[in-house]
Amino acid sequence: MPEKVLSNQDMEKLVDTSDEWIQTRTGIRERRIVKNGQATADMSTKAIMQLLEQRNITAEEIDAIIVATITPDMMFPSTAAKIQSNIYNITDPQTPMIAKDLKNTNTYQ
Repeated sequence: MPEKVLSNQDMEKLVDTSDEWIQTRTGIRERRIVKNGQATADMSTKAIMQLLEQRNITAEEIDAIIVATITPDMMFPSTAAKIQSNIYNITDPQTPMIAKDLKNTNTYQ
């Protein structure tokens, strides 16, 4: 996760709000702020690599990578495909891993 933290107390200094108001309505206690140039695929790759090491498994044992976001790193290639490329040799046409972004937004009328 990004190291920089923006707490609800920090938000109180920026806008007319309170920690209690934010937590009651959203459940949010803090936000993580990425560094310039840091992308979802970068953070996800790092987390997956740590998980593989902790579980003592290889990338070949992953069946699918599914990324759910309304703010992908870029439209093409998908964030999931970037993660897949970072952790697995996709030059092999027999790659069994599925990589899929789910992009969705809600509109209210």
